[in-house]
Amino acid sequence: MNRLWIPQSHSIVGLLNVRTTKDSFDEISKWVTNQLGDSATVPAKSFLPKLEQNFRNTVNRFPEM
Repeated sequence: MNRLWIPQSHSIVGLLNVRTTKDSFDEISKWVTNQLGDSATVPAKSFLPKLEQNFRNTVNRFPEM
């Protein structure tokens, strides 16, 4: 989660398409949970590079960030 950090001055609420969220942290948490799906048997650390790339691709669709 630390590498997917969003500055306090920005919000990504609504950008990750994870339904209703209260803040950027909640948005990222729900998005990561959705991305990991049923892969709870594999350590999340091994998914970090793919998660980071997916996150960048998703957020890059919105150039004002």
